[in-house]
Amino acid sequence: MSFSDIKGHNNIVDLFKRALSLKRVGSSYIFFGPDGDGKALMAATLAKALNCLNGTADSCDTCASCAKIDNRNHPDVVWLGVPDKKDLIGIEQIKELERQIALKPYEGRVKLFIIENSDLMSEAAANCLLKTIEEPPRDSIIILITSRPGDLLPTVRSRCAQIRFDPVPQNSQDGRAGLRDYKNRVLDEFNSGKALLDENSFVFEAAGEDMNFIISVLAGWYRDLLVIKSGGPDAFVINSDRIDELKRLRDKFSVKELEDIFEEIGKAGECIERNVGPKLAFNKLKIKLSGK
Repeated sequence: MSFSDIKGHNNIVDLFKRALSLKRVGSSYIFFGPDGDGKALMAATLAKALNCLNGTADSCDTCASCAKIDNRNHPDVVWLGVPDKKDLIGIEQIKELERQIALKPYEGRVKLFIIENSDLMSEAAANCLLKTIEEPPRDSIIILITSRPGDLLPTVRSRCAQIRFDPVPQNSQDGRAGLRDYKNRVLDEFNSGKALLDENSFVFEAAGEDMNFIISVLAGWYRDLLVIKSGGPDAFVINSDRIDELKRLRDKFSVKELEDIFEEIGKAGECIERNVGPKLAFNKLKIKLSGK
C-alpha cells in the first residue's frame, strides 16, 4: 500500500509527502490514537517511501525494498514490541536498538525503528531511548506507536513530533473535500470562540468517531502552532491550507501555554475514550482557551 491508497488520514499523508519532497522528515515521531486506526500502516508506508528503489515521494509497492518492508524482513526497518511471555519492552531491547542505530543502513537509504505499544516500555527502557532521541543519527528515524500517549515519559513526548490518528468522521464520508470542510468547521467554531461560550455548539453534540475527529483536529492545530512558534519549517505543518492564520496566531501564545493546551487536549481525548461527556471532558481546555 502507498500513500495514495491510505484513506481518512489525508492531512497526515500530505504532511509526510511534503516532508519527503523537501527532504525534511523528522528524526522521531509519536503516532497515537485508538487501536486499529492505521498507525502501523502509516509507519510502514513512510518506511517504504523513504527506501523505495524508484526514489519518489511515495512507494511504488512493487520493488524489492517495498516488498521486504511489507513482509517485515527489510534489514533497515526494525519493528519492536513486547516480547512473548513478557509484560514490558525491556531495556535490553532498547540497548540493541542503540547498537543497530549506530550502524549505517545495510541496503536502504534510511533506517527506521518502529516501536509498537511503546507505552509499555519499562522506565529504564524509556530513559535509555531518550538518550538516542536526543542525539539521533542523521540516517535513522524512530517511530513510537501507542494508543496511550499519556503513559509515555513526558521527556520522551516533548522530544518527538506527535501525530494523532483517528477514524474518518461519519459526517465526512463524502471524501477528501468533506473531511476538509468538517475540519475547517471545527476550527472556525473554536477560533471564533463560539465553542467556548455556547454549550449548544455542534462540537458538544458530536459522538463516537466524530468526537474523536474533533479531538484530532484540535491536537493538530495546536501542534502546528507549536511548530511555528518554535521556528519549525512550514513543511512540518499539518494544516497547510491555513498556514497564514497559524502565523498570525503564533504570538498569541507562549510555548509553555501551547504545551499546556496540547496536554489538555490529550486529557480531553482520554476522557472521551472513557465515555465522559464532551462538555465535562472539554471543561479544563475551555478554561485554558477562554483567557486567550
